[in-house]
Amino acid sequence: MSKQSTWNRFYKMRQEKGEKSFDWFVKYDDIKESLEQYMPNDCAVQPFQLLDIGCGTSDFSSKLFSDIKASKLLYCIDFSQNAISHLVSLNMDSTTSLDHQIQFIIADATSLPFTSSTFDLVIDKGTLDAVLRNDNGADMAVSAISEAIRVLKTNGHFLQISDEQPDTRFELLQQIAMKYNCQLSVNFKQIDTSFGMEYFIYTINKTVSS
Repeated sequence: MSKQSTWNRFYKMRQEKGEKSFDWFVKYDDIKESLEQYMPNDCAVQPFQLLDIGCGTSDFSSKLFSDIKASKLLYCIDFSQNAISHLVSLNMDSTTSLDHQIQFIIADATSLPFTSSTFDLVIDKGTLDAVLRNDNGADMAVSAISEAIRVLKTNGHFLQISDEQPDTRFELLQQIAMKYNCQLSVNFKQIDTSFGMEYFIYTINKTVSS
């Protein structure tokens, strides 16, 4: 599951079947209310900067973009060229301006093409779940989480939506949090979906060092 060619074939096959979007699990409407506390005030002066890691062909980001009324810059990354090309074609008509933009970028979560302390909010919906299923998944997951924390602003939040139980995921996040000079608080929240499955939102808050 760590090969770009695998995902390119996967998304190409689904597009040939006529699918406009695909979600592994947890649709936007399932967690919309849980995300509200992390959204910017409508009167915010500076654009709110968001990063969606491993966007695939989900409509999650486009719906999130539409719901945020404040100035925002939303970057959606995936290392599958087919996925990004598909999302670009679907969102060509999105109304954008200098402070209301959604961009789709081919990039690897373990080596993000952004400067440190760029984003107010970083979201991972299932990407690390897929990464951890690889033979070298643990090392890749550490790299991806470390990169997410690097590009996060102080007082920013990194959200992971996952089906992994807290006793496993929480330990991984705490281990990574301890490696940083800045203080990181890690929490989780259980969410129920419209189709009766149980998932979790893990939150890393990058705070000023004590």
